[in-house]
Amino acid sequence: MKTQKENIRDWLVSGKTLTGLMAVQLFGCTSLSRIVARLKKEGLIIKSEYATNSSGHVFKKYYINDNGETNR
Repeated sequence: MKTQKENIRDWLVSGKTLTGLMAVQLFGCTSLSRIVARLKKEGLIIKSEYATNSSGHVFKKYYINDNGETNR
């Protein structure tokens, strides 16, 4: 069984974006920013941007550059 961090890394490396709500729904992860920080420390270049939904709620979505390139 994979850890939340492994699942999130695999999800992002596959080219998909991820939001906090998606992380809870897909992986039971309530601390996406903490896991993203760990993955960045391991060398993944994870970018983020703010988005707004139809009701005006602002949220952050995370994604990885082409093929999960690393800082190393």
